[in-house]
Amino acid sequence: MKKILTAVFTIFALLIISAGCIIGETETEIVISDSGITVNGETASQSTRSAVYVGAEIIYYEEGQGSDYGEGKASDAHSVEEAEKHTVITITEPGTYRISGKLSYGQIAVDLGYFAEIDKHAKINIILDGVDITCTAAPAIVFYNVFETESTETAGAVITVADNSENFVNGSYIAKIYEEGSTDTLYKHDGAISSQQTLLIQGEEKGNGILTVNGELEGISTKMHLTVNGGNLYVYASDDAINVNEERVSVFTMNGGFLYANGKTDGVDSNGDIVLNSGTVISYGAGMDVEGGIDPDGVTILNGGNLLTVGSGAMSADSTSPFMKLSFTQSSKAGSVISVTDTIGNEVASYTVDTSFSAVLISSENFEFGKTYYVYVNGVRQQYTGYSAGTSSGSMMPAGDFGDKQMTGDKNEMKGGRNNITRNQPTEFMQNQQMPQNITDFTPTDMGGFGGGSMFGGGLTTSVEASYEFTLTKDSQNFSGVYDGL
Repeated sequence: MKKILTAVFTIFALLIISAGCIIGETETEIVISDSGITVNGETASQSTRSAVYVGAEIIYYEEGQGSDYGEGKASDAHSVEEAEKHTVITITEPGTYRISGKLSYGQIAVDLGYFAEIDKHAKINIILDGVDITCTAAPAIVFYNVFETESTETAGAVITVADNSENFVNGSYIAKIYEEGSTDTLYKHDGAISSQQTLLIQGEEKGNGILTVNGELEGISTKMHLTVNGGNLYVYASDDAINVNEERVSVFTMNGGFLYANGKTDGVDSNGDIVLNSGTVISYGAGMDVEGGIDPDGVTILNGGNLLTVGSGAMSADSTSPFMKLSFTQSSKAGSVISVTDTIGNEVASYTVDTSFSAVLISSENFEFGKTYYVYVNGVRQQYTGYSAGTSSGSMMPAGDFGDKQMTGDKNEMKGGRNNITRNQPTEFMQNQQMPQNITDFTPTDMGGFGGGSMFGGGLTTSVEASYEFTLTKDSQNFSGVYDGL
């Protein structure tokens, strides 16, 4: 009996140890390069039974297929020759994987098994520690099967941006491919980083790591939720920079760190809600009626942090943080500086706006209800002639030319490098995670803006005598007819 109990205890102990490994107490080191892949210093295995292996064929939308293959157009398809250039690093077991190095044609694919979505142990943490990876035929990082937590607080798929690191992920997409004999979806991945399940992105202890994502279609895309807890993210795309796409379910949540999202359609798009609790979000889109800097199918809930957006969806009445929506009578050019001070001249928010604009939304952790503020554009104090009551409002209405002046998503620009990105990042921000004062990333110089005189929803507009004093109350956060006081 004692031997049996000892054996049972040993098995139980091994299970506990195994569970500890599953949640990532140990790290596996992967180094990528055009000359080869190593795992913990050894040449990567080609066996599909290994925790990490190379040699899998990349999944992509093949050219020359018929209408029963999928819904892609000729521009979505890739040749066999292009696909074969890519090295796929496949991760098959839960754990923590630290990845570094550069790969000109490659992909990191995570597949923890067919039943992983319901297996609470099927969790993975990928630490990006100086990664530069480009995939021209599909997402550069893709999570096929991990545990679905159905939570905005935890995730089966985690990306950690390592301290003191700079990372580049340049990826394409996979247009919808049908399951054989039907029109059901076999594969469809829109983002340069794409996940079938909930994804969480975080920083390490210092939180000063940088991740730049360039998406030929979308930047970061998830089937369920996306939560950002830290790190410094710069995301560019020819469609949506951020997209969470389960209808009426998905939520994008910002709990900390910094996000710069610049999409030709939306900066941050959610088929559910958008929640900002902390951190800083700067988001630009096309500025369309429904599509712009932030575009929820539900509402945006502001509970803290800092936000600048040109174009926005509905603001929830449940928001606890003050915000300021400003609709100007004239458009300001890209590179203009918009700042807000209190009545004695202390600056509480300041941004260099990377697109032309005639309507913006600003929320600052320094704003307070009942306080009065002054607004400046390029140092000139502004005044307003109207406001609309209520916190819930429609999108800012557009007028202007968005044509060829926007960012393009030509796949040829992505091949073999970083898409010619240049960055001028304030060191102080990287150390303290404060609001940036001057962001000059790879962004369009003139994406068009909102036409003069555009109005906010959320109630009838009340005309008032021109005033420099922008006083924030629950019933007065939407200001229209804003113009300089000269």
